[in-house]
Amino acid sequence: RWDDTYAIQLELEGLELPPSADLEDHSGWDGLPQAVLFHIYEWLSLRSALRAAASSRRWAQSAAALPVELPPPQVDALLQFCLLQVLQAFDETRLPLPMTAIYAEMRAAARKALAGTSAQHRMESMVLQSVGRSCLSAQKDLLAGLAAGRCHRHHISWMPDVKTSGHRTLERMARHFHSMDLIEVTKQRWHKRIHHSPNTRTCIELLLTGFNRSHPLFLEHEAWALQKTTKSTEFCTQ
Repeated sequence: RWDDTYAIQLELEGLELPPSADLEDHSGWDGLPQAVLFHIYEWLSLRSALRAAASSRRWAQSAAALPVELPPPQVDALLQFCLLQVLQAFDETRLPLPMTAIYAEMRAAARKALAGTSAQHRMESMVLQSVGRSCLSAQKDLLAGLAAGRCHRHHISWMPDVKTSGHRTLERMARHFHSMDLIEVTKQRWHKRIHHSPNTRTCIELLLTGFNRSHPLFLEHEAWALQKTTKSTEFCTQ
């Protein structure tokens, strides 16, 4: 039944059978044509696809290209979006705050953005475009794959990781946004006594001490957030 149904579908769509699909002598689940699995993975969410890949070897072969990884320039843009999301709703009475805590809130902001249609569209529009001049071939491959349907947006790993960005480290990322005059960071040093020893060691931590609400990036993001809130209020009123 799998063979007949899939062959008829290909004939109606005018498509050729993929060379990776062997439709001879299939029976039961183990005989599921690989081409059908590829089509199934097109609409599965990333979490569902990865969980299915862990269930059998055949599923794992079909999901070998998942998740779709973002090039470093796109990860930089994703980190910028997440930082703006955090700053837009940030309470300044919490300052100073370690950058490690800000980074954790940035990752949480990415998860929240995926749960909302408007925030997700905003995130995708900022990330899925040509950014800078580095990694041009990787950027072109990603954008061309999305346009041609070889990869899908819901299969992209949208969890920001500073290690895969162009910054590589949290300190370099903080210094980058500090140089843009978007945030203010300072390095705090203190001596911590080693347990059961008279010696001490020097500890260093980056602290967020302020941010610029008049920065063009912040103003643009704030205007978008205000517009989103206005639309949501009008929808609820109706």
